[in-house]
Amino acid sequence: MSLIFTIPMPPSVNSIWRQGKRKVYRNPQYKAWMHSAAWTIRFYSCLHDPLSGDTFIEMKFGPRNKKADLDNLLKATIDALVQGGAIKDDRYVKKLTAEWADVQGCHIRVSAI
Repeated sequence: MSLIFTIPMPPSVNSIWRQGKRKVYRNPQYKAWMHSAAWTIRFYSCLHDPLSGDTFIEMKFGPRNKKADLDNLLKATIDALVQGGAIKDDRYVKKLTAEWADVQGCHIRVSAI
């Protein structure tokens, strides 16, 4: 079984957290992105239980941002898959591929291995 999604381009892991005077908090833009991405994933995966065995995730990001590091986009994307109910926990991710591609946003395929 494979699930396929397209979500908005995730924020870099470097922009998820902000520091205030006395506390560290999540960036409001990250929270808004997570809400949107998780609901999109939930909408497309609502007919399936979350994958809870070994999982393979393929991700394509675009358009390419020359300032962004590809690896910094992975954490938020995988967290959205968990929050959206596509996978039960990111500990089940056994294989992961990511690439820049000629796409808009983030195209994701999640498959049971």
